[in-house]
This record gives sequence, structure tokens and C-alpha cells, in this order.
Amino acid sequence: MAVTSVAPLRRCPTSPESVPHFSGIRIYRGTAPTNLAPLTSIPASKISYSDTGLTGGTTYYYAVQAVDTGSNTSPMSTVVAATTPK
Repeated sequence: MAVTSVAPLRRCPTSPESVPHFSGIRIYRGTAPTNLAPLTSIPASKISYSDTGLTGGTTYYYAVQAVDTGSNTSPMSTVVAATTPK
């Protein structure tokens, strides 16, 4: 099972100008909207991410943060949900 391009992954949670020296996006995932853990980081040049190896019929919650070259982060994006097919 996989989830690809959940809405906030297509767009930085804030404009790149709000994070000086924007370098990438940190992706968080969880099975509850209030319990997200770091999943991975992707470079600024990448516009999507496929989350593979997921359990069918499960709802996963995602949020992202913009990251700059000094590892400073933007505020966390809105949490979104994606349910894998059974």
C-alpha cells in the first residue's frame, strides 16, 4: 500500500520566502492527528513523496514543515488525512 502526493506535500506550508535559504520539507506521519512522528525529509526540488509499505484500510495523518539550510523550520502545516484502500 502507498500514499502519494498528499495535498500539503505539493506545496510548502508557508511561502519559500518566509523561510530564508529554503532547502527542503520535513514530512511527519501518524495514525492519529495529534501523534505525528518524523517520517523523512525531501529536498526543495522534489514536489512529491510516496509513502510505501502501509497497511490497507488504515487512515494516516500527515503534516510538513519547510526547512532552511540552517535546519530552522517553519510552523507545522495543517494536518491532512489519507486512507489506504483495503
